[in-house]
Amino acid sequence: MESPHYILRVAIGGVLVAALLFGVSLLNEGPRDLSAIESIYGIDYPVEDGRAQIYESLAHTDLQLVEPVLGKTADVTISFIPHDVQRLSLGIRRSSFWLSYDVIPVYDRVAGDLTDTVTTRQLSIPLSDKLQDADRSLDIMLFASTTRPVDPATLIDQPTFWELTRLDISVSNVAPNPLETLGYLASIVTRERPL
Repeated sequence: MESPHYILRVAIGGVLVAALLFGVSLLNEGPRDLSAIESIYGIDYPVEDGRAQIYESLAHTDLQLVEPVLGKTADVTISFIPHDVQRLSLGIRRSSFWLSYDVIPVYDRVAGDLTDTVTTRQLSIPLSDKLQDADRSLDIMLFASTTRPVDPATLIDQPTFWELTRLDISVSNVAPNPLETLGYLASIVTRERPL
């Protein structure tokens, strides 16, 4: 029979190894892959000359991660041709509700804007409070409103047209504050899981 001290040392060693592996995973930085740009129905938008042709008010992609979101920030570069877009925003899902996105403005049309030229914006988005799917990816939604008259019956499928020429996301490390850490741990404990 093993002594209690031996069992305690093995348990502490196991916890330290797990903490070390988790800590190393937090240090992973750099560019990340994105899935194809698609409609909310999962249909890929057509791509012509390297530009996604987006003709609905919502466009979706997944940010592929292999590490936890704790202590991470997404550095986003988005380039687009607005055409008939009045406003464009980007959001990363933060809870299990399908439209729980913190919406960050990317573009607001100003009178006299050139609508057929490429516009580029850069954003920095904290990830610690965002919801990771089971495969550790993050849901990203692009929200566009059009200059065309809006039919309230088709608000979700509002027809619009703009072209996404580039969407690059790189992940960098930041020191999480204690509140973010508690929120991250609480999200793991309270996350809905399939039966």
